[in-house]
Amino acid sequence: MYKRLLVMLATAAAIAKGDAIVSVSTSAAFPLTSYSYTVAASGPENVFEFTLFLEGPVLTASILSPPGWTTSSSPTFIDWFAIDDTQQVAAGGSLGGFGFDSFFGPGDATFVTLGFTQLGDPIVTSDTTVGPASVPEPDTRCLLLLALPFLIWRRLATSKD
Repeated sequence: MYKRLLVMLATAAAIAKGDAIVSVSTSAAFPLTSYSYTVAASGPENVFEFTLFLEGPVLTASILSPPGWTTSSSPTFIDWFAIDDTQQVAAGGSLGGFGFDSFFGPGDATFVTLGFTQLGDPIVTSDTTVGPASVPEPDTRCLLLLALPFLIWRRLATSKD
């Protein structure tokens, strides 16, 4: 499966660009954010694979797939693919039911869809969508600034003893 994805991406320059659109909705119920995706095949291709590359981790046990689709995943990568041809997102159609939960709020994610035209030509679509954001490390200067009053208080308290 990974080999197929790499071959498709490596030859993307020679392949027609697709028009698959991925829409997302999120809902937060502390401490989790739920992400739900719909893939629309607005171009001439049937989409048989949908991959998300995420900045923040997901709870892999929470991954949802539409009927007839299965997944391969890691905390920052989910690859959904149709089990057979009848389960693909048909050209001009859409399919929802892709989803997962994360402890991280919305940020950027990259998606790739793979499909074939009615003539059998491969089509790759890649764009950005919404997914869990990684939490940036706090700036050291801010941490020191926040710690400064405590350090001064501690110094004064120990000098009085």
